[in-house]
Amino acid sequence: MVMSGRPGSDMGPPGASAALVDCGTAPPGPEATPVTEQEWLTCTDPTPMMELLEKKSSDRKFRLFAVACCRTVRHLLPDERCWNAVLVAERFADGQATDHDLAVADGVAVQFQEEAVSWVERLAAQTVGEATKCNSRFPARRVWERAALALEGEAVEQMAHREATGHVDEMMEAWLDAWLGSERAVGWTDSDPDGHLVSLLRCSFGNPFRSVIADPKWLTSTVIALAQGIYDDRAFHRLPILADALQDAGCDNTDVLDHCRSADPHVRGCWVIDLLLGKS
Repeated sequence: MVMSGRPGSDMGPPGASAALVDCGTAPPGPEATPVTEQEWLTCTDPTPMMELLEKKSSDRKFRLFAVACCRTVRHLLPDERCWNAVLVAERFADGQATDHDLAVADGVAVQFQEEAVSWVERLAAQTVGEATKCNSRFPARRVWERAALALEGEAVEQMAHREATGHVDEMMEAWLDAWLGSERAVGWTDSDPDGHLVSLLRCSFGNPFRSVIADPKWLTSTVIALAQGIYDDRAFHRLPILADALQDAGCDNTDVLDHCRSADPHVRGCWVIDLLLGKS
């Protein structure tokens, strides 16, 4: 069971390859408990947060969050065609791709899962495959689980090469055994992939305990043009400029302004941009 070898039926514990290929039959993670608002703001475990969101949010929001997860593993994808499948999923979320386009994208992801030459590569391809299926009924948690595992696997592999000369395969085998039972990142490195994905989750969904309604006076031509440009161009570096424009328009909502000025990562589907553009 070596990280650099091609995943196959002769590698890993019995059923390991099947567990990686058939994400739909993966064992469930630990049962989540409801989160409070304070926990939502400080939590680094997406599981209970996703439990809350799965009952409240739209297919579009989940699809765009899934795409954001895929962007974190883009450098691990085996082929540009796999990345193109992510872009199809993103266009589909905004009504710019068809069901057929999405099905083709899913087929591409499945092909690369089968052809992957390492476990990390396969997990990255699985992230894409889960994203092409994601909606409010097909839990987005499967996307971040795969993305978190791919990112942790990359970090463990790098650590193994630094610290376990001559024993890389053994370390990777132990890591694989550790996560197969739970389908969750196991915390062997300081990379904290779950923590990073939680920040994307908060950007996408905001604070579900506080409802923010856009005051019509905020929606000046300048604000709308800035918000649309940020959305279209992924120009999240312009968010502080948007905050200034909102203040000029009379916005004093600290949640909105602080989010625009936050140094945390931002994604397409950002709750403030969606609020201003009337997207749900």
